[in-house]
Amino acid sequence: MPKPGPVLFVAVLALEVGPTAGPMPQTGHPTAAPAEYRLHLQTIDRADLPVPVLNLAMLDVRRIWAPYRIAVAWSSKAPDDDARDILVRVVFQQTPRTADEPARLAWIPFLDGDVPRDVVYAAPGRALQVMNQRRRLIEKPRLLQEAIVGQAIGRSVAHEIGHFLTASAAHAETGLMRAVFSQAELAAPGLSAFTLTIEEVQRIRERLRSSVEAGRR
Repeated sequence: MPKPGPVLFVAVLALEVGPTAGPMPQTGHPTAAPAEYRLHLQTIDRADLPVPVLNLAMLDVRRIWAPYRIAVAWSSKAPDDDARDILVRVVFQQTPRTADEPARLAWIPFLDGDVPRDVVYAAPGRALQVMNQRRRLIEKPRLLQEAIVGQAIGRSVAHEIGHFLTASAAHAETGLMRAVFSQAELAAPGLSAFTLTIEEVQRIRERLRSSVEAGRR
């Protein structure tokens, strides 16, 4: 894993909204249905992030959002210009955690307290620090380090994407939109701790529907 430093890993997300294909699942992670929306991640690596870590992080973002009919794809190329696209920047930066700072692995700025900006920040170096506290990753094989850190990054980014899609700074008591995840949940192979509530799904659907209508004007 690279050492923390003043380098950035930048990804640009484009949420491409497509035609309605049926209701989105209300909660949980049911059998995947055809995607109704497509989330495209354009990745620009300026932090020398190991490719396996990047891919594992993005795979977890994909796994979390797929049950809600949002397909996630990523590449180094920008998506085609489309008025329907919702563009978001995701900045991965190697920012070490200070002693008096919460263990935030990812975050999204808000304007006026409740309007999310179109940029998400994540700190892979912090993910390694946090997951190493109890699991002693530095003593584990490299592949296991990459898998656990990749999952922690991906699940944290998926949470921040949830703030953007719900257009809300609010946190839930359970599921993906909780304020805090345990190390065990970030490292677990399953995703039962990263689901959405019925209300969150409805809020996202309403926002995406509005985006579709705005793009057609």
